[in-house]
Amino acid sequence: MKRLFFVAVFILSISLLLMSAAMSADIPGVTEDTIWIGLPGWYTGPGAAYTVPIRQGVLLAVKEVNDSGGINGRKIKLRIEETSFSPKQAIAVVNRFIKKDKVFCILGANITGNIRAMMPYITRAKIPHMELMASTTVVTAPFNKYLFRSQLNHWYQAWLAADLAASHFGYKKIALFNVSDHWGIETNKATAMRLKEKWGIDPVVYAEADKKQTDVSAAILKMKKANPDCMIAVGWPTTIIPLMRQSRELGLTCPHIGTAAFGYTEVVAAGKYANGYITHLLPNGLIEGNAPEMKLFREKFFKAYPEIPKGIGRPGMWDAVGYASTKLVAETLKKISPNLTRERYIRELENIRDYHSIWQPISFDSKNHDGVRKMRFFKVVNEAGKREILTSWMGNDEILEECQRRSLEEYSSNLGKDYLDMIKDMK
Repeated sequence: MKRLFFVAVFILSISLLLMSAAMSADIPGVTEDTIWIGLPGWYTGPGAAYTVPIRQGVLLAVKEVNDSGGINGRKIKLRIEETSFSPKQAIAVVNRFIKKDKVFCILGANITGNIRAMMPYITRAKIPHMELMASTTVVTAPFNKYLFRSQLNHWYQAWLAADLAASHFGYKKIALFNVSDHWGIETNKATAMRLKEKWGIDPVVYAEADKKQTDVSAAILKMKKANPDCMIAVGWPTTIIPLMRQSRELGLTCPHIGTAAFGYTEVVAAGKYANGYITHLLPNGLIEGNAPEMKLFREKFFKAYPEIPKGIGRPGMWDAVGYASTKLVAETLKKISPNLTRERYIRELENIRDYHSIWQPISFDSKNHDGVRKMRFFKVVNEAGKREILTSWMGNDEILEECQRRSLEEYSSNLGKDYLDMIKDMK
């Protein structure tokens, strides 16, 4: 009897292996021993400050997954491609992934212009894409079943920053500062909308500077003249760090609430000028803190990258989003293995609720692929760069969905009729 049982188990095992091999021959990016994933990003030039850490976080997670047996025996392998600051190059890369490399899915470290250019090609090919960097609302609104995001929607970050200033702190005289690129302008447009419609507040002044400017004194003096209770500022660290320093030098001493482009790495880079700064906390706790999962992450990171010196704020939030998002993808693939199909992968992602990792809790469903549904803020409390978590969790699905609906009113007409027709009836 036992012998018959073991023979039956053996036959079943062989059958499953043969079935898996047969299926993998028909599934793009899946072989008997490998799952190919595309990783496009702006890995050179100014964008490298964010995307290279994302890539290092992804690579760390892939090695960890593969060293522990992979996806039920299959190893994850990456096709890493440079997109530069070029929508044209981004289209060429995504077409290479689809037609030549035939990757199973994509993880992206993209800027707004690049991901917008890629979206129609991703949709037409029905290839799942998880965006790790671009915060533009159009990744997930209007809804597209093939596009997911584990990063923060920039309208949502704007609305919650407005709520923090007006409700949590009770500020009435609020100045808005932004860099004069698409991200900065559109984010503060959303901030002003939320302040007016939710809290009945009109900003006392608008100020901006080119994203390449390191002298922002003219914008600071404009804000100082308005005598604000606080400043909400949107910009890349290359502009925000001079804003911190020159605000102190020119006597603009009001509290400074920033945006999610600023984490532990950037706080360390700003040095004493970051004291008092407040912004979104995107990792699920302080990366430099004593929580066991953060200590373990730092240990893994420095073991994998011994050439990166300590004391420069690494690992930071960009490393964290790359690592945590890749672990989420790997765990999803394990759940559907050996029957790996893109449709099953999408459906399984849509079942994720409050995925716990070193990143924000991530949730997806069949109507909303924006993964960050709630967040907290941190404050720098001394000139040594010590951070403290400032608030409990803020935000919810209802606020996010309203934010997406309002952004659609602003942007949908710019997406192109062909793309909108493609996604019109997606479920």
